Amino acid sequence: MSDPELLLELLVPHSPVRFQAAIVVVTFSGFPQMARAIGSDDNSIVCSETDADIVFVVDTTSSNSTSFLVQQHRLLRTLKRLSSVLKGRSVRYGVIGFHRQPELLLELESPFATDTGRVSDLISSLKPRQSTSNSVARALDEAMSLFFESRGSAERRKIVILAHDGVNTDLVAETLEAVANVEKLGASTFAVTGSSRPNSFALLGYTGLRERIFVTAADRAVFQDALDEKFTRVEMELVSLEISNIA
Repeated sequence: MSDPELLLELLVPHSPVRFQAAIVVVTFSGFPQMARAIGSDDNSIVCSETDADIVFVVDTTSSNSTSFLVQQHRLLRTLKRLSSVLKGRSVRYGVIGFHRQPELLLELESPFATDTGRVSDLISSLKPRQSTSNSVARALDEAMSLFFESRGSAERRKIVILAHDGVNTDLVAETLEAVANVEKLGASTFAVTGSSRPNSFALLGYTGLRERIFVTAADRAVFQDALDEKFTRVEMELVSLEISNIA
């Protein structure tokens, strides 16, 4: 517990994030006629909660046990937040550990896939190991197989939480193909690491957006916001405006 990053992780309070939306509609016809602001409590906006399939893909190759513990702690906090944010929805979890080859620990169709306690225990049970190679590409392919074989509704959000420091032995072509397969299936990847010096460029290649990468404690709020947004769908309905003609 002497590591400053780990201590910071344990001391940072958990705070819920609320989704808000605002739209300004302005109509012009020679002269401005009306401007109307619409908040998230307006009938013109419909926010529908979506169900989800979430797969944790965890790199177990690490020579630094402290970094691995920080990574593990962040995963557990992420799981706890997801459990709170998605309460009342249909959510299934999968867990894959990987080094040279991926190891399927929990599949989406398992009777325990909805048990966050079981998921937490699986993540906590993972230990760092020495390995001469590790493959994110193979692990992502395994995750895509889980999504494909689970035959979930097309409306279900598909999320990959990748725990990795960006250092691996994949070829560039393997990485590009794996990322393309993730995109084809409509899944989104978020990255979590406990390393103080990760290969952020490589992680960005997996996630596509910097806000989906959790490297330091300062990233927490933005990372959580980006994750929350994946589970809130905003549908705009026709907005009727009362037009007052200006003489």
